[in-house]
Amino acid sequence: MEGQAGKSRIDGALAAQRVVAGVKDALETGEFVPGQRLIEADLCLRFGVGRSHVREALHRLASENIVELFPNRGAAVRKLTPEQTSDAVELISLLIGHTARLAAERATDEKARRALSQAADGIDLAENGIDLLRARRTVHYALIDVARNDELARILNSLQYHVLQVQVLLPRLHDEMNNDLKAIVAAVLAGKAGEAEALARAHIRKMSPAYSS
Repeated sequence: MEGQAGKSRIDGALAAQRVVAGVKDALETGEFVPGQRLIEADLCLRFGVGRSHVREALHRLASENIVELFPNRGAAVRKLTPEQTSDAVELISLLIGHTARLAAERATDEKARRALSQAADGIDLAENGIDLLRARRTVHYALIDVARNDELARILNSLQYHVLQVQVLLPRLHDEMNNDLKAIVAAVLAGKAGEAEALARAHIRKMSPAYSS
């Protein structure tokens, strides 16, 4: 009996994690947008899980400030004010800048370097807008991997969804953002820490409402 109960808990945790990952992916690609209500029944159908798993997932997302929970009214994607978005962009620009610097200083592992280079190549291989956003996400994750700082990775993962959503709303900057990322990767692979940091900070700041207005 204990073995079955343990397996049930593990299966439940995996089901909830599937919902968490799916919601995050939908946010990053623009399928879910800030302020959108998240209906439990719809999420159950979408991910093939029970209501208890959806509720657990929503509580996890709320703990990361990605989702807001409303008593007796369900949940919605958190919508930042322009001021909050600007503050988040400023903070993430500093963190991503430091990540790029660390990556340039620590890019000695050939496997990690190759993964970062391939991630940058993926930008040009993207066939549509969703592929492009995912390719950019892969570059960001590859930079974090090369930087080898687990605490920095944890903090960035808790913040980045708000800024990634802004990218969906800035199609006029797509080419510029793509070129930025490729330049950042080139600087990292060349070991140019200061240049990589400056480029990364400038790249993120372009997502600020003040920049796009």
